[in-house]
Amino acid sequence: MNNQSAFFQEGRTPPKSEEDRPVIGFMNFCLEKDARATTRRASDSNEEILELISIGTHEAGHCLGMVSELIKFFRNPKTGEPLTPRPFKEEWVSCVDGARRKELRPSTTVLAEGMTSRGAPYYELITPRLATVVKNQFNCNSLKGARLENQPTSQSCFGSHLDERLFFTELMGPVYSDFSNALSPVTMAYFEDSSWYVANYSASTPSTFGHGAGCDFVNEDCIVDGQVPEYSKGFFCNHKVEIDQESNTLLIEGITCDPTRTHMAVCDLAARDEIEGLPYTEVPGAFQYFPEDPDLGAWSMWLADFCPIATISWQDSGMDCQDATTVRSGEYFGADSRCYDVWFDTTRGKAQQSMCLKTICNAERNVVEFEAGSSRVVCDFDGQVHTLSGVSSPAELECPRFAVVCPELICPGNCAGRGVCNWNSEGGPKCECFDKTDSTLGCVGSFRAGFQRSEQPTSMPKSSPSPTLIPSTQPFDTPNPSPTFEIPYDLVLTKKPTDKRPYDGPIIKLGPDTSPARSFSSSIVISATGTFLLAFELVLAMLS
Repeated sequence: MNNQSAFFQEGRTPPKSEEDRPVIGFMNFCLEKDARATTRRASDSNEEILELISIGTHEAGHCLGMVSELIKFFRNPKTGEPLTPRPFKEEWVSCVDGARRKELRPSTTVLAEGMTSRGAPYYELITPRLATVVKNQFNCNSLKGARLENQPTSQSCFGSHLDERLFFTELMGPVYSDFSNALSPVTMAYFEDSSWYVANYSASTPSTFGHGAGCDFVNEDCIVDGQVPEYSKGFFCNHKVEIDQESNTLLIEGITCDPTRTHMAVCDLAARDEIEGLPYTEVPGAFQYFPEDPDLGAWSMWLADFCPIATISWQDSGMDCQDATTVRSGEYFGADSRCYDVWFDTTRGKAQQSMCLKTICNAERNVVEFEAGSSRVVCDFDGQVHTLSGVSSPAELECPRFAVVCPELICPGNCAGRGVCNWNSEGGPKCECFDKTDSTLGCVGSFRAGFQRSEQPTSMPKSSPSPTLIPSTQPFDTPNPSPTFEIPYDLVLTKKPTDKRPYDGPIIKLGPDTSPARSFSSSIVISATGTFLLAFELVLAMLS
């Protein structure tokens, strides 16, 4: 990884001969500013230094051992015996970039070669604890291990990061973003299976991407014939960014939620052959998900197998649900706010928006609840639709996935790789520990006693605390499962950003078109000139 503000150089010495473990690593930080982070939020003067901390943590992970060249040195954590027989032997192998090279290949009992349903090659680490954690993460018992990146960012033959397509919210994925820095049980299990470390899973952060989505999420296409299948909903998207050649602008209809539900966001989908400066102008055949337009693919998240993800969000724009400084009628912004998809009826059909609402995780009923106006509303199941009233146009709100919004209530720490997560358990998913004497919720009895549900591991990357938890002892009056509630809703984003540094990138206008003919049709217009960056300066204005 690298960053506009800093260059990171990460290195390792050869493993120590007796234990094959790395003994030292180094990183060079070249900072533009000598700044200190005074909060945990990536905003204002803290943004750059907090990004450096996250990226530095990622690079430290490589120093500790997440590098494909070190996998062959892994040992059995119990016996200390090498998992790959010695002496090492070079052999011809097929690398995920399509090249054939002579490599010191790890044992096939450690690193297995695979192929996606579309014929794209990959390698996956299949060590026991990691395999158990991955099964628990995705609710899929047929998985063999954790897939490594199949589009290496460092010319690695096997991959030195977790696969972005499956592990978008992981710290050790190849792409940095404000949403995707969870030091998760998957990462911890990787290190623990090396035999060099013992992980404290109770200190891990749940990775919400694909959480509990099932085997199809892992094994099948992210987009099927241009549509978002049920297992991909909330994780991938298919709202295309249109390019107007005459005005040289990008037109985006509708705003959705990012996969972590902490931000409003725009789908990262465009015709790549129409955008300059991208590493690929043509989408490779194995990653073409839109038969009618094979050039459609993720604009910036191409490392996620070109799967479009709602990752485009702008700072100081009113799109961060957890920015408590934002005030907008009918919405709530703060640490326990989450993003909800809303559809409005217009003269041109359904128009998609999103909104931020205070969210509660009910531990007794294992459901998401949110506050809208003076009402507390229950999401009895994922995808449940509630009708909004009190707005200028009929509207419907869709409930998010419980496993994404309240991951700390589902098999804490993915059962530390020391148990199976029973997703169908009565009363909600629970860990069934291999050690029958371990009665802790997350099978962490060997690390600490009494891992309690009331202790709230951070459920979102970086600075995103869990929504408010209702203890299991607190009574709750169940509202009508499909209520109609009053909620004033103002679509106009009125908070103006402050320009703090020169910027010559795209100009963006965000706001609704409230003309009678196109009521509640929100649009974003982005200048197509210049290099497309993940972080944009934002200018808010009503579209004329």
